Amino acid sequence: MKSELTKKIERALYGYCYEKRHFVVEEVTINSKYGIVDTLAFATKGNDRKGYTHTWYCYEIKVSKADFYSKSKVTFVGNLNYYVMPISLYDVVKHDIPEHVGVLLFGGRDVYVEKRAKICKPLVSETILMRKFIGAMAREVHKAKFILWEVK
Repeated sequence: MKSELTKKIERALYGYCYEKRHFVVEEVTINSKYGIVDTLAFATKGNDRKGYTHTWYCYEIKVSKADFYSKSKVTFVGNLNYYVMPISLYDVVKHDIPEHVGVLLFGGRDVYVEKRAKICKPLVSETILMRKFIGAMAREVHKAKFILWEVK
């Protein structure tokens, strides 16, 4: 079960990505080697004539010191990878965040960039990222339809 804090951070992060006009979905399973990305997003640049390029963002939500240092996989497979955490946790763990990983801080309602991520080559192909993204999006649409059907 997700904590209330985790749910609040997820909502704030979704809003942050949405405002940036990124496509976004939560809980994307990449594979057994890399695990699950808490939130996967991508931005698109280009046009139909010249083609498109994508920048992939991976966000890992951490709500406590124990969560940050747990043995669970941190799935940073994108071009830009970020931890998302409460402000109070950042002061405790900031020295253990890799140089290339960015940080978004949750201030109770919104998230904001504390440290920008450095761009890197994704650890899996864009084809895999797109397939996993679409699969996760289809799962969410399926869940939403069942909720709507049950309400009627």
